[in-house]
Amino acid sequence: MMVSPLSVMPCTSQQVALILSTAQAVAHHPGDYLKMEPLSNSSESVCSVESTSPPAQVAPVVDRPSTSTASSNAPLISAAMDAAAHMMPVPLCSICGADSTGIHFGVEACAACSAFFRRTVVLSKNYVCTKGGHCSVTKDAPGSQKCRACRFQKCNAVGMDRSAVQHRRDAIGRYSTLIKRDSSSPTGGVFAHSDPSLTPPSSKSPRHAFHYPVLDEVIYRYKILNQKRKLFYCTNSLGNVFDEHYELQPNELTDFGECMYQLWRIEPRLCIDFISSNRHLSKLPAIDKVTLFKNFVLMFQAVEEPYMTWASGGIEKDWWMMPNRTYIVYERADHYFTQPAMKALNLDKSTAVKLFIPSFQHAIDLVGRHMAAMNMTETEMIALSALLLFDPTCGGISQPSRDILQKLRDQLFKDLINYYENEDVNVDDPETRLGNIILLISGVKLHALKTRENMQLLKIFDLVPRDKLFDEIVGII
Repeated sequence: MMVSPLSVMPCTSQQVALILSTAQAVAHHPGDYLKMEPLSNSSESVCSVESTSPPAQVAPVVDRPSTSTASSNAPLISAAMDAAAHMMPVPLCSICGADSTGIHFGVEACAACSAFFRRTVVLSKNYVCTKGGHCSVTKDAPGSQKCRACRFQKCNAVGMDRSAVQHRRDAIGRYSTLIKRDSSSPTGGVFAHSDPSLTPPSSKSPRHAFHYPVLDEVIYRYKILNQKRKLFYCTNSLGNVFDEHYELQPNELTDFGECMYQLWRIEPRLCIDFISSNRHLSKLPAIDKVTLFKNFVLMFQAVEEPYMTWASGGIEKDWWMMPNRTYIVYERADHYFTQPAMKALNLDKSTAVKLFIPSFQHAIDLVGRHMAAMNMTETEMIALSALLLFDPTCGGISQPSRDILQKLRDQLFKDLINYYENEDVNVDDPETRLGNIILLISGVKLHALKTRENMQLLKIFDLVPRDKLFDEIVGII
């Protein structure tokens, strides 16, 4: 057997052991294997590739390898080194203990925890722990929902640097900037341009550079919706109304009549603005927008309220959260529905309890528990709402509007898949997760139908004040 000095390179004893342990990585070079030989008068060893090929195929022995021959062996050595690197122990995430993807904001962290920290800082999120601040946030902690408050607390405890967060990288922040930049255009939106604007990002683009044309718009409009809710529902401080980072805090129900006014008069009007301000729907005629609104408004409520209830810990605490951030504890139902609390409503306590509490529990069983089981994110909740809004099968709309809605829904599916493939999201099986979101639609529609029936009963028996918009929503006129 002949050994070609063209493939010989000096290395330390530690490197020898490492390369020998990864010899399988170069098995795609038939007939070659690694051999270690001592160098005379040296403490180093020589790593060489010994060939079992016939001598005639072996390169001639020379004192110094030529550049071309040495470069031909580079892939072999590089492959071995790469394989050796992959066999080294992977650092663990300092927060949850999963495999780290590198140094993020100054500490070893996985993609999920680094994305969570970044979005929390960018959006100035404030979390409240419901268990005294002692929740486990490890990757194998019981339950699929990690406590956000304790998770963020641990991010800070291990030394994640807030100042290292790049605010413009956040999808919502980026889209807000784009909206402001395009605000001078009266015909903004996907359909102000040609259809190629509906195509998904190029697969050659960096993952962090993904742009979601339809999903981003809905996320941004939902952010604006919550800002407008503060104008109506924030009562604890004028400063909080002006603070763009402040989020409404949960408050237990005290005035049922006022709460119903907010939910049945203010919320539908905010939903109208949510739809009409969406730039992708700007080409739809007003009559089709009205039809979409009437089809969507109760389903939006049937998505948002179960999600808010679960996200605030309401499933475990047996309470129900509403969009105005008012919650009802089931065990205290009699307290909420006493006559002084009902005020202008012609509704007795017994009827109210029988009408509302089973409806809330019905929504949790149909929708909320499934959201909890999949650990649904706010982005997914917004996407589910958008799937229900962009419904091309909605009866009573024109064919051009159906075509627009079909394109929007198709693009929304693509946006969701791209969102899942983003390295910051860290979803192992995006197709299954998307399927689980779609399966929620039937439960949402069933609860929306139940809500419509309850509202019709309230109006038929004149149990709530008259409101023309309310009557149109429930289909009385």
